Amino acid sequence: VTYAEAGKLKYDVVKGIIEFSEHATITESGNEISSNFLVYNVIERKINADSSGIGDDRVRIKYTPTSGSGELSPAQDDDEPEQP
Repeated sequence: VTYAEAGKLKYDVVKGIIEFSEHATITESGNEISSNFLVYNVIERKINADSSGIGDDRVRIKYTPTSGSGELSPAQDDDEPEQP
């Protein structure tokens, strides 16, 4: 489920694009992206963010990795012998 909020939004139904502005935030599966301006392509499920980079006008991303079989294991140190 995807949640979004902003001061203003503009939805182009034909193109499948939603423009969020004025403190925009999109949250999905524990991940969050926020900026003063976000564009969400509903068809491609892609987000583009823009910022002036001045003051607090930044793109902020909070990524929450999922656990599962795709986790990386710590690399073994070559200086230590292997344990039987």
